[in-house]
Amino acid sequence: MTQTKCPDCGSPTKVVDDEEIYGVSYGRKAVVCSRFPGCNTYVGCHKDSVEPLGTLADRKTREMRRAAHNALDSHWRTPQQRRKAYALLSEHFGVPDFHIGTSNAEECEELCSLLATPKFRRSIAKALRKN
Repeated sequence: MTQTKCPDCGSPTKVVDDEEIYGVSYGRKAVVCSRFPGCNTYVGCHKDSVEPLGTLADRKTREMRRAAHNALDSHWRTPQQRRKAYALLSEHFGVPDFHIGTSNAEECEELCSLLATPKFRRSIAKALRKN
């Protein structure tokens, strides 16, 4: 579901071609604050859709989401392992359906710190080995 108000400034949002953000088209849409680029809050959309990949985010949150994805994505190789990794994170964060794309900067920072600990890395490796 598309957010209709910017979480940072409260302005309405709009759907745009990704070229408006990146200066080049990747053939996707994005949801942006109507004050963009003055308010630098946006989220990309799924391919061939206007369904957002997550929630609107400012620069810091987008950077932390990329860091969290980089930290997590090295732990799984198959879609089944990805589902298991996210299920483990759902349990850790106490939410039914954890997604990095809906996490705030602090949650992403916590995830990066968590994935840096040997204990949690072992627990992910063990969970991914189970059938």
